[in-house]
Amino acid sequence: MSERRASRTFRAPRGQAGLGTTLTLTLIPLVLIPLLLMAGGAYLRSRSILREQASSQLLSAAQAEGQALTVWAQARQQRLLLGSERSQLKEAAATLV
Repeated sequence: MSERRASRTFRAPRGQAGLGTTLTLTLIPLVLIPLLLMAGGAYLRSRSILREQASSQLLSAAQAEGQALTVWAQARQQRLLLGSERSQLKEAAATLV
């Protein structure tokens, strides 16, 4: 009979939660709230960093394309200039011959 009374003294009353349940319910919000705040901050920071990197890469690509177009236009202009000079030279040579 003393064993029955001893086992009953270690049980929590039915209306109250046990110590483990109380600690779990207390610690979960204390852990999850800072975790969610840090995750949100990391997300916002990484999003802004990725946007900056994408815009800088697009800007450098646009500048490289602009330089390539400038080089192409200058080469094309030189060819046209040389072509016009050749026709003038041919005309001058034709009058001499």
